[in-house]
Amino acid sequence: MSFRSSSGRAVAGVSSSRAAAIGFAVVAGWTAFDLTVFLRSGDGGAVGELLRWSLPGALVFAGLAALLVRRPLWIALALALGAAGAWASWALPPELSRARLWLPRAACLLLTAWLAALWLSRGTSVSGPAAGFLGGVLSPIAISLVRSGWSPYATLWVAAIALWALSRALPLRALRPIATLLAALLPFAAASWPGRARASLTRQDLSPPAPRAERGPSLILIVLDTVRADHVGCYGATRPTTPHLDAFAAENATLYLQARSTSPFTLASTASLLTGLHPSQHHAARPGSAALPIRPDIPLLAELLRETGYQTAAIVANHIYLNTIYGFDRGFEHFDDRVGGDVGKHLALAQMWGASLRAGHVPYRDAGEITDAAIDWISNHRRATDPLFFFLNYLDAHAPYLPPPPFDRAFGAEEPIDPLSPEPAIWPLLYDRELRYVDEQVGRLFAALKAEGVFDDAMIVVTADHGEALGEHGIPWHNWHLFESLIHVPLLVKPPGRRAAASNPEPIDGSDVFRLVSRELGLDAPAAVPGGVLAEWYPLTSLSPAQIRWGERTGIDPTANRVAWLEGSRKLIVASTGEVQAFDLDSDPHEERPLPLGPAEVDAARERAGAWWSAHPLVESEAPALDPQRLEAMHALGYGG
Repeated sequence: MSFRSSSGRAVAGVSSSRAAAIGFAVVAGWTAFDLTVFLRSGDGGAVGELLRWSLPGALVFAGLAALLVRRPLWIALALALGAAGAWASWALPPELSRARLWLPRAACLLLTAWLAALWLSRGTSVSGPAAGFLGGVLSPIAISLVRSGWSPYATLWVAAIALWALSRALPLRALRPIATLLAALLPFAAASWPGRARASLTRQDLSPPAPRAERGPSLILIVLDTVRADHVGCYGATRPTTPHLDAFAAENATLYLQARSTSPFTLASTASLLTGLHPSQHHAARPGSAALPIRPDIPLLAELLRETGYQTAAIVANHIYLNTIYGFDRGFEHFDDRVGGDVGKHLALAQMWGASLRAGHVPYRDAGEITDAAIDWISNHRRATDPLFFFLNYLDAHAPYLPPPPFDRAFGAEEPIDPLSPEPAIWPLLYDRELRYVDEQVGRLFAALKAEGVFDDAMIVVTADHGEALGEHGIPWHNWHLFESLIHVPLLVKPPGRRAAASNPEPIDGSDVFRLVSRELGLDAPAAVPGGVLAEWYPLTSLSPAQIRWGERTGIDPTANRVAWLEGSRKLIVASTGEVQAFDLDSDPHEERPLPLGPAEVDAARERAGAWWSAHPLVESEAPALDPQRLEAMHALGYGG
């Protein structure tokens, strides 16, 4: 490119207005690509915020382009600064835009695309704005390639290079509309690339439910993924995290004070809720890519209820594990495990400028989307003639903790420096913000159930699949152990047709919840195993370097199997390595002071754990194959293996 100076035409004979138009077109091209990616993901709600951030950005960059075109040396300086910033941040992990680690790279790409458009439009029939739009489209493609490796987007590079070569070889005026049209269609071509199926939805392979002599009560089962009991208001939380659940407990439900999940892992514990068995019994016991489906010979609650005339439906946010691969769709006429809003590793330009778009970083439908889908189904698809079993799963309390506005400022304005890897000191705050958001949506669901006439006559069960460690014992997130922070969960039960505001201090686990529901609805249920355990943990079959370092740092063996049970107020945790821990939960609810045990007590605990493992050996077989997108989402939620 040749540079020359004059008052109004400083670079390559380009006026300030033309440079500004090309700069605006570069941002417009990038934004068009972002919009198509987000719309294809199903997150149409992001469009408004994308435009709200992108339009001012386009105007700012257009003004900067008009200024730079008059100062060629400034262009070189801007490129040097952008390249230096991009290089300095390149070694850091890809983070959410609020950390602004990708902003220097975006600036460098914008400047490069702008300069390329200036050059491409000189002496050819390609218009400057069309070339700028094309450069803008190619910029996020470049970032996607860097972040995820070669992908279908590589074909777009070939198309872009062919377009450039054609424009240089045949500088005909007739080529201008063709180039402009191809540039405009390029983002839509990217968005139309085939993706995997998003949902099972309404099934056609199930026969109608059996007719009933008389109508039974409906059942609404709400599982709040990753919600620990002590952060729920009615269980003594220090912040007002769950006002709607607190009101539900005070006015309608029995509050079970000693409820535990059967595993600190979604697949295993939710399968227990739906089968009445422990993980080693139903076989869906291990996380990660080695996870096995629920035993096909064990009926799920939905199958049992369909046989007695129930209409069955499920809407789940945790599409990683609660899906058809692992057998959770069995018995459900309507099974909605859509991903929703997942844009993989794509980063929108607006996110790099600071927009708090969660898509691409929260690889699931959030609580608002789940509640919207639930209300729509209840209003438009429920059969008034049949009792209903409706299973809902909310995932927002799961890391990464990225609550939407205004809940991202709840309980104080403190924010993490890096939202995807926040400082441990504010994990509890971020977690509580997510709980407050989920509770708001559960309250909205309750209001809709009342408006539809479902609430009063239904049995409503609200619980969690497991808890969440927030730094206790050096543990982040969940999995790895059976401490109270990981398995002590809320359980609120409203019986059908009546209110039962009360509390129940008796221990109950996830398999017992199945029996409780079955008794109320008149179903047969498997009996509890005498001398059994409360919870089990079977680890990943292979550990990442980070997980190995975590084990070394905490002194906890991440490869050990574990079981836990209660003896009065005393809780015992036994590992397959022979380690035995005991805690008095009355005096030490956070399990900070292990009880001393004599040799006879240690031997007895090991013998009881060994007897359980011998009677219920863990099945090891070939796990179902997972597609790359599901594996990526699994790792985004912290599951390795």
